[in-house]
Amino acid sequence: MRTDKKREPVFLRPLLVLIASVQVVLGVGTALFPGPFFETMGFESPPPDNQYLLGMLASRFLVLGFVFFRVARNPLEHRLLVQIMFWIQILDLLAGISYTLRGFVSPGVSAFPMFNAGLFALLLYLWLPRPSSKVEDKVA
Repeated sequence: MRTDKKREPVFLRPLLVLIASVQVVLGVGTALFPGPFFETMGFESPPPDNQYLLGMLASRFLVLGFVFFRVARNPLEHRLLVQIMFWIQILDLLAGISYTLRGFVSPGVSAFPMFNAGLFALLLYLWLPRPSSKVEDKVA
């Protein structure tokens, strides 16, 4: 795949750094102080036995965050990972909509994370250049 820097939108790298930062903050908060972290976001403190599962979730946030700091250096080289993050954001948005509509989470708690997920997904979709189908791009 050709990684022509001129085709990369100027805001894609900062967006990926922002997404990476959010993942790391979620990971650190969930791993180190899940009760207070969840309460700060408007949720009930998770019971102690659920914190094991949250620890596993935290590891995924942290790994994704640190991987995306690397992806931000050359997004076109890591197109698949950027596409994966697009789908993570879409699924986050759908989960937020589902839990809000079913009354498990209030709109006051879910609105900001759903807005972020929707905005991140939209910008990833718009700013990740599509692979060229030109023969000279495939040969180069």
